[in-house]
Amino acid sequence: MNKKILYILLIIIIVLIGLIIFSQSKNQAANSSFLECLKDSGVVIYGTSACPACTQLKNDLLAIGGNVDLIYINCDENSQRCAEEMKGNYVPEIQIYININLEPSLLLYKIGEKFNMDNEISIPTWFAQTLLFIIALLFALTYIDEKRKEWLFLSLIFVFLSIDEGAELHELMIRPFQEILGIDSGLFFFTWIIPITIIIFILGNVFLRFFLSLPKKVKMLLFLSAFVFLLGAIGIEMISGAYWRANNFVYNMNYRILNAIEEGLENFGSIIAIYALIVYTKENNKIIKKII
Repeated sequence: MNKKILYILLIIIIVLIGLIIFSQSKNQAANSSFLECLKDSGVVIYGTSACPACTQLKNDLLAIGGNVDLIYINCDENSQRCAEEMKGNYVPEIQIYININLEPSLLLYKIGEKFNMDNEISIPTWFAQTLLFIIALLFALTYIDEKRKEWLFLSLIFVFLSIDEGAELHELMIRPFQEILGIDSGLFFFTWIIPITIIIFILGNVFLRFFLSLPKKVKMLLFLSAFVFLLGAIGIEMISGAYWRANNFVYNMNYRILNAIEEGLENFGSIIAIYALIVYTKENNKIIKKII
């Protein structure tokens, strides 16, 4: 029965990832059409790297996807064209507020956006928070039965992780650590990874003896759970951060796929942990035995 539940949850995660990938492909198609519409309307934007407003506008256009070169002319590379086409020396600063009204045929895209793993107000975020809270609850039930402080401490950690999944508190560390460490690119661009990795290493040493005292099957499952979870939360996060920065903060298809893989691994790791704790509590927890 437990294996069937595990397989069902795995299928759900795969479906979620599929929806993300499909919805983002629709998003890129709509955004490309938007840029083509601007071009057909005769919109031309002249910019230079020396102009902060121009750079910001170009980044905004890049963020929506599509071929920005359709309407944006880089005057650093096309100075003669800019000189000929620009009338006068002043170009008004403009901002484009994009609101693409999707046709009914793109209803699936709207639904897919609700499954966007990079959006904190979404079904995947709720799902991930729920998984983490279930882990916290199982730890708490085990503490009530065994009175070992390690279970209580783990329960509190996962309550915090559940909150952080939606509130993204860990991201508050990015800017301060970027400034302190002078990091502006690379695998540690999301600098929260550095202090969190140190904390994980410390906690690993603190809980090592407790972990080794667990039954072999539970121990192996929890180790696998931690490995899969951290592979996504830290390993893939490092790659996606470096990629995002190297591509000028563009939320393109590749970045979305990396994000989906990251969140998928985290959720799968959580599911393995839940399964491990169910195995443990069914055999050792008097409260769970009474419920079952």
